[in-house]
Amino acid sequence: MQAAVHDSAVVVLEQVVLSGTPPAHLPDDLTALYCWWEDVRADAALPARAVIDPFSLRSWLGNLSLLERVEEDWRYRLYGSTLAEAAGFDLTGRRLSDSFAPIVQRFYIDQYSLVTSALRPVYSRNTRPARLQITARVWERLVMPFAGRSGSADFLLVFARALD
Repeated sequence: MQAAVHDSAVVVLEQVVLSGTPPAHLPDDLTALYCWWEDVRADAALPARAVIDPFSLRSWLGNLSLLERVEEDWRYRLYGSTLAEAAGFDLTGRRLSDSFAPIVQRFYIDQYSLVTSALRPVYSRNTRPARLQITARVWERLVMPFAGRSGSADFLLVFARALD
């Protein structure tokens, strides 16, 4: 029975709320991205969405998504080209609620809720449900909150990559 659960669910292998010094096992490129977030945040609770500059993020751009909170949902304002190739689809302009099976939506909603309530980046590694038609089985993610005009965590910058 356990295998059936893993075939239909997202399995979180690791999830860490980042604060202060990043964990030693965080890959170098994600450590650099996390340090960039800390730098642009400065003394504020959250960095402003306006600081997101594609030129300064060019090393990560293909693996980045930018999501905007729309009522109780999230909309993909950008879905990186490397992600689209690995996933087999481009989510730019689509809403989370229209883009994934409910079990996958639940994983994203829970993770985004953690990020927006903690006001801190979250690093995770997770599997995808085996029944999904996506080549990669294990994914690594760094989800970083940004403030919209209201000052709330209304934007998320998400780095994701396939590990297999």
